[in-house]
Amino acid sequence: MSHYSNSSTARHGIDSLDPKRYTSSHLLCLCSLLTSTQFSSVENESWLNWTIWHVHRAIAWFQGSTLPRFVGHNRATLQHLGYLLIEYVEDGVMLSSSWNDHCEESEKNKNLYSSIAKIMLDLGGIKQPRIGSWTMNDDGNITLTNRPFHDLTAFWNRHNIPLHLPRGMTYSSADSFLPDLLAYQDVRMEHQPNSILDRDDGVSQLSALVGLRAIFPRLFNARLNRGHFVMNFTDMHQSNIFVDKDWNITRLIIDLEFAYSAPIELVHVPAWLTGRGVDQLYGQNEEPFKLRYDAFVEAVADQEKEKQQSDAFSQRLREDWTSGRYWYVLALDSINAYPSIFNRNLRPQII
Repeated sequence: MSHYSNSSTARHGIDSLDPKRYTSSHLLCLCSLLTSTQFSSVENESWLNWTIWHVHRAIAWFQGSTLPRFVGHNRATLQHLGYLLIEYVEDGVMLSSSWNDHCEESEKNKNLYSSIAKIMLDLGGIKQPRIGSWTMNDDGNITLTNRPFHDLTAFWNRHNIPLHLPRGMTYSSADSFLPDLLAYQDVRMEHQPNSILDRDDGVSQLSALVGLRAIFPRLFNARLNRGHFVMNFTDMHQSNIFVDKDWNITRLIIDLEFAYSAPIELVHVPAWLTGRGVDQLYGQNEEPFKLRYDAFVEAVADQEKEKQQSDAFSQRLREDWTSGRYWYVLALDSINAYPSIFNRNLRPQII
């Protein structure tokens, strides 16, 4: 678990793990499975370990490299876990605890949208070199050398569905990555015993996949090859956001394994703004969501003006809606709602 704090200026990419932002009241513990090693913040170490770390840091500096601000220790517990980043959160409360009572209050929503917009623009301003996920090396360094890990990857792992992507595979262009996301569904239908409930369900899923592949060139153009990749929080929902009483974000808690470097075209307006599921945003539920969508985009545009940036991101979000690309991205990220999204949202708009 990691966090994004509005009070910090170093909060991007692996900087989200920077222990310099932790006070003595915070606990920072990073555990690695493969080496049975536990990394703790150097500020929390004994004087001897602190001194040894600074000597090693000086040596690394003379050699032209950097040293993580962690000290490694062998551990005998939690052997079955991959890694843990533990922090005691003091600021704010989970958004989900007040969502049902206040989700219709415009002022609170305005503050929430502005806070999320700030995060999106901050992360969008830091380009990543490739599409992939971060992995922790034996020395505590975090590198962008793992295959993209998101909800689909986790679901496939839990259900023992073979993955068609090698663990060390990363992408240099989005036009090769996005078709592979669709291929996840091919593998699921082939290997998951209950992936198709009956004939009608099978026809619905297969026809949706054919349709999604057919309209891909229409929605995504040559810009995909320019390589603007950014850190993407794919698990940003009400229980992963901490807010104050006015719904200004104080901490953004993320499931670190679901944060990966993605094409900026996959960074989109949250689908939970009206509290509905992604497969429920049609019919009478679509117009209320469109109002929230527009309000969110306006919050992004306001932040662009405040930061004196171009309006490229907010304009792209508007184009996502008018072109149908927004629904396409939601379908790509969905485990099993893509047929409903395609049939109810995409097909009427595009075909």
